[in-house]
Amino acid sequence: MDKPAISVNGLTKSFGTKKALNNISFDVLSGETVVITGANGSGKSTLINIIADISTADAGQIKIDGLTNDSIQAKLKRGVVVQEYRVERNFTGLDILLLQGAFYDLDYKYAKERAYELLEFVGLLQYSGKEIYTYSTGMKKRLQIAKALIHNPSILLLDEPTAELDRNIKNEVWGYLNKLKETTNLSVLITTHDSIESKKLGDRVLKLSNGSLSEI
Repeated sequence: MDKPAISVNGLTKSFGTKKALNNISFDVLSGETVVITGANGSGKSTLINIIADISTADAGQIKIDGLTNDSIQAKLKRGVVVQEYRVERNFTGLDILLLQGAFYDLDYKYAKERAYELLEFVGLLQYSGKEIYTYSTGMKKRLQIAKALIHNPSILLLDEPTAELDRNIKNEVWGYLNKLKETTNLSVLITTHDSIESKKLGDRVLKLSNGSLSEI
């Protein structure tokens, strides 16, 4: 049997007396999309930030394709879309992707080809030379997804990718995520407080409540 793309075992995290994550265990299989839903403040961002190696757990173990979560090899396998996204307003969409490519030490020529490919995929090719401050909220979200994919990760982590967006923009972003699911073999882990959206995209949906996960 193939090893899971993401394997979480006994993950625990507390903030003071509150246990945000209480001995959580689950897997995301290769090519599978798993959605974790739950109320705001239920610990979804805490969980995904630990898997993304942005923050640390009090206890437990995470493996990325069998690799230790904080290893360089695991980092290269992950693409991450965080909830809070701040970027220099005067950079263009292409600039953002090339800078991310440089962060991963990609060859410039390859990074540029990959950037244009991704901009086309997310419907932003004609805006590649436009500065970020001219982008709509939905366009910025799509650019963020492209940025997370520049280095060809096998795993994509998305924390509340449609939070605080109106319904039309939500549908736009989820449309591109569905397109991604249909055209790639990425393993995807998404958090959202919107239970309706979660059922549209996830192969499996897990609910986080009171520090524990349950399948719905």
